[in-house]
Amino acid sequence: MSRPRAFSRLDVAGVRRSFEARVRTAAALDESAARRLVARLPPERWTLEWYLPWWLGNALGLDQATSTELVLSNLLGLASVRLQDDLADDESGEAADAPRLAAALYEAALAPYTSRFGPESPLWAHIERCMATWRAAATDPSGDHRLAARGEPLKIAPFAQCLLAGRIGTYPAIESCLDHALEALVRYDHVADWRADLEAGRWNAFVADVSSGPQVPGSRSRHAQAVLLAMLTSDVVTTQFARIRDGFLAAADVATDLARTDDLPIPGLVGHLRRRAAEAEAQGTTFAAQYRDLGDQAAKQLFTPPPDGRS
Repeated sequence: MSRPRAFSRLDVAGVRRSFEARVRTAAALDESAARRLVARLPPERWTLEWYLPWWLGNALGLDQATSTELVLSNLLGLASVRLQDDLADDESGEAADAPRLAAALYEAALAPYTSRFGPESPLWAHIERCMATWRAAATDPSGDHRLAARGEPLKIAPFAQCLLAGRIGTYPAIESCLDHALEALVRYDHVADWRADLEAGRWNAFVADVSSGPQVPGSRSRHAQAVLLAMLTSDVVTTQFARIRDGFLAAADVATDLARTDDLPIPGLVGHLRRRAAEAEAQGTTFAAQYRDLGDQAAKQLFTPPPDGRS
């Protein structure tokens, strides 16, 4: 089977300009407010949102214009979600206007689909399922089964692209890949942000793995002490980063198999996932060594007698 000509590199600067323009139009924001919102969503931090429709569109033989539109849809949807997070966490000076802005950006995110799919398309039921699953995870985030669901909206563009390419039978494998990757991403964020999450009253998977009981305001100090003690005296850091690494590797394996089983090579996605796995392994080794050193220093201070021999 002859493959279509590969896409050129994603024009990140051009997408950013288009994204800012869409934000200003959809949400009626002034230039400075739109730029602040766009600046919160850099491709280095939100790589799959920026690049997945591009990589997959290339693999499926879709045109660049359609794939770019779905990148913009991803970013508009992500901006909507971030604004809803602002409202929940009360972290933004514009939080009071967050519901209106979030709703406007969500409508703008749907526009590329509305122009390409009729009302009878299975895409709309898929979008409803994705958003319902995401909302349920936001309401009750506890449990491993909820971790990947925090990125559920990311599954909308791949489903649509498989429909457009007439390759919907490939979607279940892509979804499996994303489930592994999204759980790994959430676990990584929770290890990195566990202290901030505790202080803000957000449920954290890493804390839950280490310290039992509900994560409520009255238990913050107990959970924090339990996590710090575990990090200093056990292999919990190594274990957590190993789970993250294994999640990325599992996702990469599924994506790799797509080239063999479905004639769908996605080298950009595979490369990204394997890099994330290597980074997680390296960071786990570094962090574990740091906490071992801290634990050793604490032990010496506790158990080494003073120079004059007094206890």
